[in-house]
Amino acid sequence: MYQPRTYQVRVQLAETPFINTKPLLDYIKQPAADGPHDVQQAFEIVLRHLPSLPDKGNIIAGRTIYFKDGQHQDLGFGRELWWGVHTSIRATEGGITLNLNVTATDVFKEMSVIDFMYEILQPRGELYSLQERDRKKLEAELKGLKVEMKIDAVIRRQKVAGVGNQPANRHRFDVDGRATTVAEYFLKKYKCKLKYPDLPCLRLGGKDSYYPMELCRILPNQKKMKKVSELVTAALIKSTAVPPSQRLHNIQGMLKTCEFDKLGSFGMQLNMRPLDCDGRMLPPPTLQLGKEMTPRDGVWNMANEQLARGATLAKWGAVSFDERTDENTIWRFMAELTRTGCKQGIKMAACGFVKFGEGGYEEATLKDIKRAYPGLELLLVVLNGRENGRYARYPDIKRTCETEVNIMSQCVHAKNVVKMNGQVVSNICLKINQKMGGQNFGISRGGSIYPSCRQSPKFLDGYKSVFSQPIMFVGADVNHPAAGDTSQPSVAAVVASMDAQPAQHVARVRAQKHRMELIEGLDRMMYELVEEFRSRIGGRYPARIVFYRDGVGEGQFYQVLAYELNQIQNVFRQFPPEQRPKITFITVQKRHHTRFFPRDQKDASKSGNIPPGTCVDRNVVHPHEFDFFLCSHLGIQGTSRPSHYKVLYDESHFSVDVIQNLTNSLCYVYARCPRAVSIPAPVYYAHHAAFRTKDYLSTFDETSTVTSGSGSEASLDDDQLRILNEKIQVVPEILRKAYFT
Repeated sequence: MYQPRTYQVRVQLAETPFINTKPLLDYIKQPAADGPHDVQQAFEIVLRHLPSLPDKGNIIAGRTIYFKDGQHQDLGFGRELWWGVHTSIRATEGGITLNLNVTATDVFKEMSVIDFMYEILQPRGELYSLQERDRKKLEAELKGLKVEMKIDAVIRRQKVAGVGNQPANRHRFDVDGRATTVAEYFLKKYKCKLKYPDLPCLRLGGKDSYYPMELCRILPNQKKMKKVSELVTAALIKSTAVPPSQRLHNIQGMLKTCEFDKLGSFGMQLNMRPLDCDGRMLPPPTLQLGKEMTPRDGVWNMANEQLARGATLAKWGAVSFDERTDENTIWRFMAELTRTGCKQGIKMAACGFVKFGEGGYEEATLKDIKRAYPGLELLLVVLNGRENGRYARYPDIKRTCETEVNIMSQCVHAKNVVKMNGQVVSNICLKINQKMGGQNFGISRGGSIYPSCRQSPKFLDGYKSVFSQPIMFVGADVNHPAAGDTSQPSVAAVVASMDAQPAQHVARVRAQKHRMELIEGLDRMMYELVEEFRSRIGGRYPARIVFYRDGVGEGQFYQVLAYELNQIQNVFRQFPPEQRPKITFITVQKRHHTRFFPRDQKDASKSGNIPPGTCVDRNVVHPHEFDFFLCSHLGIQGTSRPSHYKVLYDESHFSVDVIQNLTNSLCYVYARCPRAVSIPAPVYYAHHAAFRTKDYLSTFDETSTVTSGSGSEASLDDDQLRILNEKIQVVPEILRKAYFT
C-alpha cells in the first residue's frame, strides 16, 4: 500500500512576538529611504493564514489563493476553472490599505489519463494508437503532472517524466534476464489484460519506470506554471469576463471566503467597505485625419473619413497558401481592398497579380515572387489554419519577407477573404497605410492641438511648451519566454516616434540573455533611433525624450532606472550641454490588481465601466512618489483594467496635468484601430515588435548553429546571441517603416 512520507519539524517562536506597525504608519506620513517591508509582509502572512492551511486543499501561488471549495467550471482540455483571490498590503495616501481582487486560473481535473488524452487530442473516434505528433502533444500536457498508478494493492504516485515512444505491447524490458513487454508483464503479474495495448506508456519518475496509461489517474489540485494553449486561454477569458457590478459583488464575497472576520485574534481589524476615491476625466485630444475630429467615448467613426496622410502604393500583389479559396474570390477581395484604401486616401493602384504557393514551401515561393516582380512594394499573403494563436506558417513568412527578401507583407486569414466584411477590410487598410509610410491618426497640430476642453491658461502654456521643440516619445518592453522555458532568449524592443503628431514610429529589437529584464545594448538602440529622428525632421535632435518602460515589477523600478537611464544618457554625453535632450522616464504597468468601479451608474459607460479618460491620483497611489492610474480606453467586455504609471525621473519638470494629458493623448494614435487603447501607442508597438522577433526565433531549427551547444537548460552565450541577432536583423528598407503594425 502507498505510505505517505513522514518527517519531523521543529517550530521555534520568533524573538519578537509582536509586530510594531508604527514604522509603516510613520512612512506614510514622512518619506523614508525604504518602506518597512517586514511589517507589510507580516500583515500579508496573517491575511492568508487561514485560507492557506493544508487541510483546506487550496492552491497557493504567491499572493494569490485559489479555492478548492469554490464553484468550479469545466473548461475542457482536461482543465477546470478555479476562482481565487489576490491580496496585498499597500502603503498609500489613504493609509494602510488592502488590495483585493478576484482572479481565476486553470487547474487540471482529477481524471483518468485516458479521459485526459481524449480531451486534449479530441479525436473523432476511438483512439487505440497515437501518431508521433499526438504523442508529443500529449507529453507536453502531461509532463510534470503527478499521477497515481493503482492496481490491486499496489499504488504508485509519481510525476510524469514523459510519454514513451513504444506502445505497451512492444515496449520491452528485462525481467529476471528475460525480455518481456509491458503488456505481458501486467498480464502475468497482475492478471490485467490491457484494453489499450497499442497506446504508449507513461514514464514515471525514473528513466526505466513505464506504466500503462489506462492504469494511471491524474491527482487533484494541480496547476502547472506553463503557458496554456489559445483555446484554454479563450475559455478562461470567456468565463472570467464579468461586468463591473458582478466583479465588485464577487470581490466583496471573497471577504467572507478568506475569513477576514476572524482577524481579531491577531489584533487586526479590517474595514470591509471598498475605499472611496475621487478621479477626474481627462479630455481626448483633437485628432488629425482628413480633417480634425474629436473622439467621443474613446472612439471615432472612419466611415466616409480619410486618413491623415495616405501612402502611395504603386506595385503590389497577392499570394495564397490556402488551396480552398479560389482565385476569383481573391481577386474580388483585392478589388474591395483597393476601393476601400482609395476611399480612405491611400494612393493605391490595382492589385498586379495573384499567385498560389504550396504549404511548406513558403520561403521558396516568396523568393521566386521577389525575383519575378522587382520593385514590389507590398505582398498580401492569404493564410489558413491557426497554431497557438498564429496563422500556420506566419512566422516563416514574416521572417523571410522582413529579414531576407525585403518585401513588406500583410497577412490575411482566408475566412476574411471569403467573408469580405467591410470593417475588416477597413482595418487591413489601416495596417497597410501605416506600414507603407502613411499616417493614420495624429494629434492635430493646428489651432486645436490641445485637449478638447476648457483648460486653465497655466495648463495650456505648459502643454504648448511640450511641442514648442522637437520631442520624441519612446516605448520599451522586454518579452520573456513562456513559463517553464529554461533556455530561449528574451527579446527587448524599443519603439520611438518620428514626427510631431506623433503618428509614425520606428523600432529597434534585439535578443538578449534568458529572462534578462534590463535592456542590454539600449544605448546603441537609442542612438540609432535618435539619428533616424534627426534625419526626418531637418537635422534637429529631440529636445525632450519621454521614455515609457513597460514590463517592470515594483521591486525592479530603480534598478531598471539606474541601468537604462545611464545608457540613454551615455548617448548624449558627447553632445554640447545645451543640445542634450531632457529625459523623462515613466514605468507602465498593466499586470496589477487595482480596479475602479463607478460610484454612480450615471457616470458609467454603457458596459458599466468607468469612462475612458478616468484618472486617479489620490488615496490609492503612493504616499510620496509621482504615480497615477489612467483608464484611457473604453471597456467593452468584462471590467476595465486601468494602467498604472510611475514617473521615476523627469528633467523637464512636467506638471502633473501635462504628464497625464500627454499619456492619455498617446493612447489615441495607435494606428491599427479607430479607438483609444489602454497604453501609449509606442508601448503597444514595442509589444508587437518584440512578438514579431519571437516569431522569427520560432522558425529556427533547434539543431541549428544558433542554439547548438547551449543545452536544454542553458542560456545562450554572448557569441551565440551575436549570431542570433545577425540572423533576425530586419533589412534596412523595412526597418525604417512600421513593419510591426
